[in-house]
Amino acid sequence: MLIDTFLAYIAQNRLFTLENRILVAVSGGLDSIALLDMLHKAGFQTGIAHVNFQLRGAESEGDEAFVRALADCYQVPIFVTRFDTQGYAEAHTRSIQVSARELRYAWFADILANEGYDGLVTAHHANDNLETILHRWARGTGIMGLQGIPARATFGAGKWLARPLLGTAQADIKLYAMQNNLTWREDSSNAEDKYTRNLIRHQVVPVLQAINPNLEQTFQATLERVKGYAAHFEQSLAELKAKICTQKHQTLYIELAPLLREVAGKVFLAELLQPYQFMYEKVQLIWQKATENAIGTLFLSSTHSLVIDREALVLTALSALPAPAEKYALAYDTPCLPTPYFTLQVAYKPYSAEAHILVQNANKAFLDVATLEFPLTVRLWEAGDFFYPLGMQGRKKKVSDFLNDQKVPRNLKSAVWVLCAGKDIVWVIGHRIAHPYRLTAHTTEVIEIVLEF
Repeated sequence: MLIDTFLAYIAQNRLFTLENRILVAVSGGLDSIALLDMLHKAGFQTGIAHVNFQLRGAESEGDEAFVRALADCYQVPIFVTRFDTQGYAEAHTRSIQVSARELRYAWFADILANEGYDGLVTAHHANDNLETILHRWARGTGIMGLQGIPARATFGAGKWLARPLLGTAQADIKLYAMQNNLTWREDSSNAEDKYTRNLIRHQVVPVLQAINPNLEQTFQATLERVKGYAAHFEQSLAELKAKICTQKHQTLYIELAPLLREVAGKVFLAELLQPYQFMYEKVQLIWQKATENAIGTLFLSSTHSLVIDREALVLTALSALPAPAEKYALAYDTPCLPTPYFTLQVAYKPYSAEAHILVQNANKAFLDVATLEFPLTVRLWEAGDFFYPLGMQGRKKKVSDFLNDQKVPRNLKSAVWVLCAGKDIVWVIGHRIAHPYRLTAHTTEVIEIVLEF
């Protein structure tokens, strides 16, 4: 019987147990009605959530009334809401389908958070999964997208979303409904081809079924294999990421040499950059320029910048870049200067022979207090700035040239700060102090400044 297969799928995928309180998304259609009935017969604790999207006039009102009566029949709690879906779509420049999804899932999350339910179940089935994968394939996707809809996912703090019919074909669901004398509502919009999913359902899937009458079974077997390949790929990706990716403050460095040696390096790179909104077409160009050693080439996504540096790809968030006008004052005897980007810890101490040593840590500055004009100013470096780098025998150098010499990646240069006494730069923060402000045998008081992120 289908219900036995249904329960086996729940147990095999560890979706939920009889102890869980389950919220069931019920539209009134065949799939959600069958799901609710199976859960009820199996003894699960359920409640119903129904959304009236107000898109089909009297039909939408009829769906709501039908589901309310269903809750009375099963004697379970029901939650109903209405949305001006059309208005929301126009206000947010979204499609009706995307708008409906955003609205309903936000509302479902509120119910879970406030009504004591452990998770949400939806009636997505194997045919939905097939259509989803075909849609993603047509638009372009990687191996992760080809795994389709997950059987279980996290859904807010401590909550989950499960799809217990995902291994069941819709034809079997309909057979179950008919054998158990269930009634359901037909959504007239499902017969239209104006939505992409409907077009795939009505025009593409039948052609595939004509080629392979066992399409649903073949699809499930293929999906199982794809998930196996994906698991192996994810493991290899995790191992590569641990080896070549380094996070420093708000910057990610992806080491190039081992990446370029990988047989599937371009695909690995696409997966590494996907969370940062770099589409595959742009990844292909990044890969090409990296293989050409096009050092300094800059790429932008909607959220991040990426530069091909000498030994790594350097990735930083656009939101992490400071505004050029930002400035901070450091008064004498201030123990700490916090900024949104870093903190300067400050200490004053008498000069000692131990302090009169060239410090190799670029995140520390030891300066002669007597040479400084307080308050000191912290700002971003600007075009035309120059200073006298320590170790260059008092020779002047433009900050831009100094940063080039230091091989600072292009997308990080604009985030370099300087510490100034009056108009003079005394420290290119995180890089080098200026020669005139160094400690000497005549120093009596030392200011120690430590850069912390």
